[in-house]
Amino acid sequence: MTFKSLTDRLQASADTLVHPSARGDALNELRHRALLLSHLLCGFMAVAAIPIYIAFVGEPTLVESITFIWLTVPLLIAAFLSRTGNLEAAHLLSAASFVGLLSTVAWLSGGLSVSYAAWMVLVPIEAALSGSRRVVIAAIFMALLSVVALDV
Repeated sequence: MTFKSLTDRLQASADTLVHPSARGDALNELRHRALLLSHLLCGFMAVAAIPIYIAFVGEPTLVESITFIWLTVPLLIAAFLSRTGNLEAAHLLSAASFVGLLSTVAWLSGGLSVSYAAWMVLVPIEAALSGSRRVVIAAIFMALLSVVALDV
């Protein structure tokens, strides 16, 4: 199977998952498809990594298990978007999931660091893909709240 045929299959499956309410507007449909594809790909990669991780490292610790759970949340967000068609809520859930993952890793590895701050900057950038100012503002608020909570 070539990379082109794989991407064509992913594209076709994402087309079937786009909510009917998004099909009339080309830009909205593209945003739905982009969120679905990215979240399905990330979620399935995380699920595929679990047995590989167990084979090479062994039984995951509690911290590692929590991290794997956070990494599979995008699958739930993709399912939510496909069922409801609510792109803003899906992007808010995505931002919250991203902040949750970053905060958990930062908290379990000793708190704030430069790499944590660099990753946290990506939260509002990802939210900007929604095309909604409210989602971007909410993502900034979530990121800042996480930084403050970890700093205390």
